[in-house]
Amino acid sequence: MGTLLFPDNTVLCNYAAVDRVALLTEFLSGNGRWTQAVHFEATSSARHLPALNGILESGAMGEPIEVFEADRIERIRLGWFGGSSDKPLEHLGEAETCYLIHNDSDFAGSTWITDDNAAYDFGTQQGILTWDTFDTVQHLVSSYTITPQEGFDLMKSMWTADRTPRRMPNRWQDLQ
Repeated sequence: MGTLLFPDNTVLCNYAAVDRVALLTEFLSGNGRWTQAVHFEATSSARHLPALNGILESGAMGEPIEVFEADRIERIRLGWFGGSSDKPLEHLGEAETCYLIHNDSDFAGSTWITDDNAAYDFGTQQGILTWDTFDTVQHLVSSYTITPQEGFDLMKSMWTADRTPRRMPNRWQDLQ
């Protein structure tokens, strides 16, 4: 098995918004994983982005992983990600995923994929290999799954669909 990949809900929604969940599934190559909170977020988001059902039904992410350190996760969620006690699910997926990868030896060395700026910064500060949607598209290009022009068009489509990837290429050559 290759490196485990933990995309958060923003990344899943980016691909679902442009009906390219199959491409994301191909990128994950059976190594996709998620926590219970991210699974819950994706299930909720599927009501607005039905293409997410492709991820939910495909098994590409494996079974949701339960994380039991609620107090520590809550400190991360509130202190680092700006969550509030009034909204207990806000940033819970990011906090669970970071905690899991950083503290559970079974998931050490995993890659976290997020387009949330605060979460991306926290992940890199914790020594977690952290990617964003741009990186996933760049990997699809480097593996010859899609061309640089197709990757550029894909990211433009995400933007046009009111998704906001953390980084956008200015031209197709940026994806080479």
